[in-house]
Amino acid sequence: MQHSPTRPLSSPIRAVSALAGLLGLVLLAGCGSSSSDGNIAGIPGSVESDPETGRLFIVDDNQSGEALDFSVFELFWGRLVDVHQLADDSGVMPQVVDPDPLFTDFVVNETLRTMPDEYILETNPITQRTRLVVLARRDSTDGTESMKFDDLLRATQDDFPLITPKSDSPAESGPFDSIARNACLVLRFNDVIDDDSTAAANLVDTVKVLVGQPPITLQPTRILFDPNHGAVVGGAFHS
Repeated sequence: MQHSPTRPLSSPIRAVSALAGLLGLVLLAGCGSSSSDGNIAGIPGSVESDPETGRLFIVDDNQSGEALDFSVFELFWGRLVDVHQLADDSGVMPQVVDPDPLFTDFVVNETLRTMPDEYILETNPITQRTRLVVLARRDSTDGTESMKFDDLLRATQDDFPLITPKSDSPAESGPFDSIARNACLVLRFNDVIDDDSTAAANLVDTVKVLVGQPPITLQPTRILFDPNHGAVVGGAFHS
């Protein structure tokens, strides 16, 4: 679930700057094929397709929707991008970018930069949307090319700056972590969650971002279930 002060955010649920509550964020219990002994749906880190929509996602660690200790696993921040592949893998220069993104609202490490034969990172001066071009083609019939894309995509998920949880009590001691002004804050749980259309519509009420000292002022935000990370449980994708 994700949150951004200016744009949407991104795993199992990725976002927030001050958390007022997680009311209504419920574990997707009982729909997995495994028991609550830590069995995992899918292979964490692999790139798979949503069986209903065909949309790509990265499998996150999960407990097949049956965790007994459902909790926040980690909180971190990064840069929001749309991920594109090359239009072909012919090797002809200049390389042409496929205009249709494979991933939208995808969070990558803020330190990621344009790198020869790996990435092109650029921001549209009009829309201000940032796109990350992975210099490979996942749809290639060449398995090596597809694996290169997946490897480079996974590398964008390494070493995110972590946020240490702190109380809003005046007695809480520092230091306090900070994030970039236009960053995406990602809140990740230890299992997949109930992210149906009703839950998505209720996020504005179930997850709140508060600012000020004391933090009592509601900060307008856009909070999303992350469509790019999760697992397929019971035949359906869930963040």
